[in-house]
This record gives sequence, structure tokens and C-alpha cells, in this order.
Amino acid sequence: MNLVEVLIGAREKLGDGWCQGSSSDLAGKVCAQIAIIKEIIPDTTKPYSQDDLELYYEGLWAIRRQIPSGFKSIPEYNDDPNTSLEDIVMLFDKAIAELGGLV
Repeated sequence: MNLVEVLIGAREKLGDGWCQGSSSDLAGKVCAQIAIIKEIIPDTTKPYSQDDLELYYEGLWAIRRQIPSGFKSIPEYNDDPNTSLEDIVMLFDKAIAELGGLV
């Protein structure tokens, strides 16, 4: 799995259920960061590899570069009351495009 594939899959997970103010909820909704980790490691109770961890950090950085100025982190932007699911999906679309993937 490459970074573009991870971000595409994470974006799809957000479409299945996105949340603010929490990393995830009982309904299976996830924030932007957790969408990335769940795409790389679907069962987070299992061990992960160094490659998994590196891919996760690359994914975070790809999304972080797209956040509007004035926000310091992915969670801060994700949880802002003025941020919508469409705004978060746009971050993923921009990151995927920047990496040469099709949106």
C-alpha cells in the first residue's frame, strides 16, 4: 500500500462517518487522523510494523500541509466548529492531488 492509496482509503472512511471532538465514537465515526491509521492498520489491537508507522506519519504530514493557516494541528482543524466534513475531505483531495494521485 502506498501513501496515495492510504489517503484515498482514509477519505472513504470519513465518508462512512466523521466525528469532531473525539478520535472515534461507538457508531464507528472517526476523525481525520484516525481515518489514516485505520486504513493502514484496520485492527489496531494487533501489532504494527515500522513501515506502518512511517506511512502513518507520512499521511499525517501530507494532510497537515493542506490545513489553512491559523490552525496548528489536524485535530485543531478537525474539531473546529466551523469545519465541515467537506472541508476535511478537501484536505485529503488536495493531499492526494499533490502526491500525483487522481481525485
